[in-house]
Amino acid sequence: MKRIWFVGLALTTILAVAPAAKADTVSFFFSINGSAVNSGPNCCGPAITGSGFLYGTELSPDVYNITGGTFTIDGSPAYILQNSTPGIPDTIDDGEFNYDNIVYKGVSPILTSYGLLIALSNCGQNCGVELNIAYDNTIGDPFYGQYVWGEYDYTSTNWVITNAGSYLPLNSLDITETPEPSSLMLLGTGLLSMAGLLFWKAKPGMVRAK
Repeated sequence: MKRIWFVGLALTTILAVAPAAKADTVSFFFSINGSAVNSGPNCCGPAITGSGFLYGTELSPDVYNITGGTFTIDGSPAYILQNSTPGIPDTIDDGEFNYDNIVYKGVSPILTSYGLLIALSNCGQNCGVELNIAYDNTIGDPFYGQYVWGEYDYTSTNWVITNAGSYLPLNSLDITETPEPSSLMLLGTGLLSMAGLLFWKAKPGMVRAK
């Protein structure tokens, strides 16, 4: 009887763990390689590179709000600034730029025209340097149809764009969905194996005769 009780307990635990293993979160590998503009009206913007992982929560099927990450920009730690209302474009304090931190899952996940807002120093919204990465969907813009980036510095009173006074194109942007951590899956598999073993031992036909 005890064995049957243990089997039931194990199966109950598995069912409790299963939804958590699925969860509504997702992680993305993130890498960026920004252009250095050496001529023309936008001369002479800096280059920018970075990579790491972004973490998001599902807002609706295949639409994720990026809520955090572990990555570096130009060799230094960077931090995702969360928007106050997931999925709704938010504005940095004085309205210099908008962001919504939304990634659409598809053949290759894409950012929206509002894009991600990343802090290059972990000191909140009224200090440091912020990086905005977005998709330019404004017809007539010099980088229409491309991913662009803008870097802003807070000057104690307002945000000032520092990369040549405008947004610059990206040489490449890679946002690739990555598998969920496997720890919960391993736990569930282990519990399932234990339940199977206990059930096998509990079968009357398998009990050795005295």
